[in-house]
This record gives sequence, structure tokens and C-alpha cells, in this order.
Amino acid sequence: MCIRDREQLIGPQPLDIEFALDLDNRVYLFQVRQITTHPNWEHSVAASVDEAIRHIQTFVHDRFRPIPGIRGPRSLFGQMPDWNPAEMIGRAPRPLASSLYRYLITDRAWRQARQQMGYAVPHGMPLMVSLGGQPFIDVRLSFHSYLPADLPEDIGENLVNAWLDRLAENPQLHDKVEFDVAITCLALDFTERMARLYPKVLSQEQFHIFHNCLRRITRKLIDGSVAPIAGELAKIEQLNTQRSHLLATKQHPDLATVSSLLEDCIELGTIPFSVLARHAFIAQSFLRTIVGNGILTQDDSMAFQRSVRTVVSELADETNSLLSGKMDRAEFMQHYGHLRPGTYDILSPRYDQREDLFDYASAGAVHTHEDNHFSLTDKQIEAINRLLSEEDLGINANTLFEYCSNAIAAREYAKFIFTRNISDALEAIAQWGEKRGLNREELSYLDIRHILETLARVDGESTENHLRALSQASCQQHKTTVALRLPQIVCIEEDVHIIPLRLDQPNFITTKSIRGHCVRLHEYNQSPPSITNNIVLIEKADPGFDWIFAYGIKGLITKYGGSNSHMAIRCAEFGIPAAIGCGEQI
Repeated sequence: MCIRDREQLIGPQPLDIEFALDLDNRVYLFQVRQITTHPNWEHSVAASVDEAIRHIQTFVHDRFRPIPGIRGPRSLFGQMPDWNPAEMIGRAPRPLASSLYRYLITDRAWRQARQQMGYAVPHGMPLMVSLGGQPFIDVRLSFHSYLPADLPEDIGENLVNAWLDRLAENPQLHDKVEFDVAITCLALDFTERMARLYPKVLSQEQFHIFHNCLRRITRKLIDGSVAPIAGELAKIEQLNTQRSHLLATKQHPDLATVSSLLEDCIELGTIPFSVLARHAFIAQSFLRTIVGNGILTQDDSMAFQRSVRTVVSELADETNSLLSGKMDRAEFMQHYGHLRPGTYDILSPRYDQREDLFDYASAGAVHTHEDNHFSLTDKQIEAINRLLSEEDLGINANTLFEYCSNAIAAREYAKFIFTRNISDALEAIAQWGEKRGLNREELSYLDIRHILETLARVDGESTENHLRALSQASCQQHKTTVALRLPQIVCIEEDVHIIPLRLDQPNFITTKSIRGHCVRLHEYNQSPPSITNNIVLIEKADPGFDWIFAYGIKGLITKYGGSNSHMAIRCAEFGIPAAIGCGEQI
């Protein structure tokens, strides 16, 4: 009423209204200002945003209803749950990046991997949706896929409904759903978590059924009788071999090469990686519950993670060798040249396309993986064995920690290898486009399916004209995507119109406290500023940003990212204090 009164008094114009509500919902109006930039607005974009919001609301309304075969009575949409697209491709990605992410991961690879591991899957449903061009995870589908496949439907329905309610009531947990919302494996705090978070969701009989289902799936995954880590790593090695062979036979990669690289990437890359990533989440769940039971301290857990040698440990060591003159640039780039900040972005230069990458780095500043030896004490082993025995998981402490070490290292290696296929495919697309008069900018606005479709499409116009028209139309639509403001999590229909600016809960890495100057890095930094001994701020940081660790950074802050995201693992490995996933407000 207060706002309506002011609008009637001032007239129809854009207003910036600052107000507050007290505990009795009384309104306190502080100030009202005209939005002075209004004359500069591109009114066609403003109109298209309004139209997009109407379509989004209709879509959300339809999906906030029960769907046959899908657990849960409604859905939520989030940019950071599960496959966290905001971190990997950004809030408003261009169509090529977004469509690649869908094609390689969220259309089917995510579902096939979880089915292979013994989880329930909602058949035929893509995990990621596009709301006005912005990527969101359908959280109901994600939660459905965390249920053991042999869990009765009624129990699954109750659990997904409870998990959705908890996330809606605690939206700050949107980047922590695997640890703080859903229960995806039988870690060592199952009974306590169910009693604390979901005390009345299941009957006693249903509780025991769920408990037993989780025990079966967890035992099989840890002992390797289902989706063993070694088996998935073998597929990753096969991918590496096939890519090398394919490119060796193609002096000038064409679109058929692109298609092969991407198909191989799905079958031998993103599906195995999805399995290994789930193993790594299980490993982290056990580590957290062992800390929660007071058997290890948080520092002990960090020490264990620092003892795990990953592919990035090797990157750090070889960067050191490069900077000290022990390795030449060509050899280094042969191993790491495919990396790019923005794995799915054709506009982002690869390492081997950046002469300036290590211009300001020195060997002494490089974070290296110290050979940290970690071992459990006899008392810790006894306590962990007791808990494992109580849950009848059929393993001991040493077996569990070996599993955790293997899972963490395997996930990082698989990611490193399958992104080679993506990077080489993007370069092949760029070369193919150049021959047809299409530059990277134009290609970035095309859907990958429109590009691949030209392998089987011939009509009355040239490929160049056909794709350029699609690119130009998509470029105009992308202006709406960039201008559109949506919350990171959509819990109710009204969230499409009213955007709450929620305070996220950062994921703090290490227990250290630091202070220092901050340097912000943007996506396409060609000549990085001096970041040595400074705190680095990055909106989203995928594996392509691993070059920052060559500069001896003091700390890291990111806008997007979860507690088990790439940069969280990196900083834990190197012992670098970090605040991952601080959100927009912070």
C-alpha cells in the first residue's frame, strides 16, 4: 500500500525505493529516488525481459506440479545444486557454452552414471533447464537421482519432499545439498542426521528400509563390486588414447572430428567422470562425519587431503620446472596447453595460446604439493573401525581412507582428461568456422546442435548464411539473458518477479585466518595483474584457472562454488585459505 501510494503521487516512472519492515510488518520508508539511468535503457530489451519473465513463470508453474514417475510433488530450480552450472558456465552463458554443457553432461550423462552406480533415475528428463537463457538445475530430478534404486516409491516420495522443503526453507544451502540437505550414502552419522533433520518423515519401518538400502549401495561402491574406481579410470585412459589417435590422423580437424571428440567425451569421459565425482562426494561425506564424531579434527582432515597427490599437484611441480628452466615451454604445453579459464567457452584462450601466462610468476612463488605423509593413530583407527562395524559396512579404517584417497585423485584426473576433448573440439569448431567465414564471436552464439546439424543438412542457402542468421538472432536473445535478473534458487513462482538478495554461507577452506590486498580476475585476463601474495577474487573458477597457483597467491574468494567444488579441492590440497561460493551479496 505504501509503495502504491508513492507511485500514484509521483506517477508511472521507474523508482528505487529503500524501505524496511519491523517484526510487526510495519513499513518504514527511508527514501524514494527516480532511476536516473532510465533514459539510457534499451527499451526493446526491457520489453523482451518482460516477455521472458511471463514465459518463465508459465514454465515454472507447470513444473511446480507432480509429474508421473518423478519423486516429489513439486520442483525447485537452482544454479548451484548438483552440477552447479553457474560455477562451470556462468549465470548468463553464451549458447555454445550452455548447449555444450547440456549435450555432454546434463542431457543424459548424469543420469546414466547414477543408474550405473545403483541410484534411481528419472528416465528421459534433462537435469538442466534454461530459464530465459540462464542455466538452472531441476532440483527435484537431482534429489530423485540420489535415492537408491531399490528404495520403495513411497519412501522415496517422502524423502524427496522433505529434502525439497528443507532447501526451500534454507536456500543458503543451495550449493551444499549433497552434504546438508540430501542423504546420498550411509556415512557415519546417518541415525543422528535423520533424527536431527527429518525426525517425522519416515516411520520406524521405513527408516530401517532406507537405512538398509543405503548400506547396500554404499558397501558395493566402496568395495568396488559396482562402478569400481579402477574401471572408470580405465575408460578415461581409453578416451585419452582415442583422442590422440583421432587427432593424429587428422591434419586439419573437421566437423566430423568434432562429432567424434564429443561422442567419445560422453561415453568415455563425462559418464565415467560423473561416477568418479559421486565416489569423491561419498569420500568427503565420510571425512566430514569422522570429523563430526570428534575422531579427527578439521586440521586432520585437511592434512589428509593435502597428502593426496592429484594431477594438479603435478601441474604445480611442472610449472616450477618450467619457471626454473628445467622444462621447456613446448613440453609443458603438450601436457597442459588444453586448459582454458572457462572450459566450455570458445572465446577463452587456452594456455598454449597465451604467451603471457607465466610472465609475472617465479619458481619460488609456485605452490607445490608437499609430500605430506598422513597416518591415523591407533586410537583413531579403533574409533573409526567401531563406527564402521556398527554400520556393518564390511570395511576397516585403512580400506576407507585408501578409498577416499583414490576417489579424490581419480575425480581430478578424469576431469583433466575429458576437458582435453572439449578444448580440442572447440578449436576444431573455430577452424571449421573460419573456413566458412564465421569467427569465434559468431560461433559463440550458436547451439552445438545447430553446428553438428550441418553434417546432415543441405538446403537452399549456404552454411555460412544459415548459421550467421541463427547467430545474429541468438545474439539479440542473449541481450535479454544478460539483462534478465533471476535469483540463484527459484522456490516459488513469485521468485521470478521478486528477487530476494540472500546472504549465502561461504565454504571456508582451511582453518587459517589471513589478511591482505585483493585482486579481481576477470574471465579473459590476458596479462594477469600481480597476484603474488595477494587474495584473488574470481566470479567462477573452473580447472582452467589453475594457473593462479603458479603465483603464490595468499588466498582465494569466489562468488560461485560449493564445498566440494574444483577450487575447494585445490585450496585444500595446497593449504590455501579460501572462501568459496560467497554469493552475490558478499
